[in-house]
Amino acid sequence: MVDKVTFEGVIVLIIKNMKGNTLLVKKSYLFSLLIIELYKILYHKQHDRVLSEHILMKGISVGSCLEVGQDAASSEEYYMQLTVAYEYARETYYHIRLVRDSHLVEEEVSVVMLVECEELMAMIKKSLQKIEQSMPFCQWN
Repeated sequence: MVDKVTFEGVIVLIIKNMKGNTLLVKKSYLFSLLIIELYKILYHKQHDRVLSEHILMKGISVGSCLEVGQDAASSEEYYMQLTVAYEYARETYYHIRLVRDSHLVEEEVSVVMLVECEELMAMIKKSLQKIEQSMPFCQWN
């Protein structure tokens, strides 16, 4: 089971130390930490190598894309990084639902993961919509 106190302490510490980053990047970093914990549960306790490694790679890729996007050379490049991050988040959401519905982890763990993933997807989608509204004549519209 995921230790709530440990996560809360880690979350507070990380947020305090990530002053230069946007809220979205902070959220994705925290989500990556949760994904690592889910991986540990699936891999070590459930001995599920395939699904655990897939969730790990896709889940932490959300934050990787958002981190890379911070240094994007253009709005178009930033938009593309956000788009890829959203796709990874959506895929991770699907896999967390599979984990939940196959009862591989305790319900509290899957609920927390799903809520965090939903919030992250909503934040990414909102950022994408802001870019689309501010640049209505770009080729991606």
